[in-house]
Amino acid sequence: MPRAPEIGLLIADCWQQLFLLHKSLAELKRTNAHGWNLLEQGDRFRQIPRVISSQRIDPEIWRKRANEARALANIIANTEAKRSLAEIADCYEALASSQEDSK
Repeated sequence: MPRAPEIGLLIADCWQQLFLLHKSLAELKRTNAHGWNLLEQGDRFRQIPRVISSQRIDPEIWRKRANEARALANIIANTEAKRSLAEIADCYEALASSQEDSK
C-alpha cells in the first residue's frame, strides 16, 4: 500500500492531467467553433465551379483557343515554349473533336 506522501503526489498528478485535458478540450472546442464559423461564412459566397466543364463549351470555342495558341507559338522564339503551346493547341483540338463526337 502506498504511503501518504506518494498518494498526495498521485492525486496532484491526476489533477494536473485533468487540468491539461480540460484545457485541451476547451482549445479544441474553440478551434471547432472557429472552423464552423468559417464554413458558415463560406456559404454566403457564390459557389465557383472547381473545373471547367467541357460540356458547356462549344467546339468552335475550343478551336478558336487552339488557333490562338498556335498563333502565339509562331511569335515566340523559345523552342520549349513553342512545343508547350503546340501541345496545348492539340489538346484544344482534341476537346473540340470530342465535343463534336458526343453530339
